[in-house]
Amino acid sequence: AHSCARLATGEVVCWGDNYNGQLGNGRRTDSADPVPTGITDAVSISLGLSYSCAVLSGGRVQCWGRNDLGQLGNDSTDDSSVPTNAWGMTSASRVFCGSYSCCARNQNGSAKCWGDNSEGQLGVGDTNPRVRPVSVVGLSDVWELAVGGYHACATESDGTVRCWGKNDWGQLGDGTRISRDEPVELWHN
Repeated sequence: AHSCARLATGEVVCWGDNYNGQLGNGRRTDSADPVPTGITDAVSISLGLSYSCAVLSGGRVQCWGRNDLGQLGNDSTDDSSVPTNAWGMTSASRVFCGSYSCCARNQNGSAKCWGDNSEGQLGVGDTNPRVRPVSVVGLSDVWELAVGGYHACATESDGTVRCWGKNDWGQLGDGTRISRDEPVELWHN
């Protein structure tokens, strides 16, 4: 388990378990004290299981730590103990990480996701993992995102909520227990 914080200055510091390099300080030694990642201009951060991602002030996304399923989005499956650029992400405004996958909201309202996709949680129409960010199908006006263990949801600017991924407990809110690999609208009366 690890934790990270974005300080008021934009600096990102992390502490705790560092087995996969998830503290982002170039080492693999655990730390009970916050250690700097080298990021000094973060506007958004999010943590998954043994990895972390940050959106920098210019819109780039950098991730570090565990990467066996492409969680870092850097066109690789190798862990990284230092922040590395998520492939092609240059206009992100926020990042949202779940257990093994991440999604980012771009400044134009689109959404891209990467990492584990075993339950369709990337929303791209299949269940293949992605080591590079890919656009979520049918979303172009995203206001907010939330990423869970194996599913994700987006709120669009008109208030519409769409979810995708694992649905065995009805977590997509579409009135079924059928998993979806593309966004479906929340069921409502």
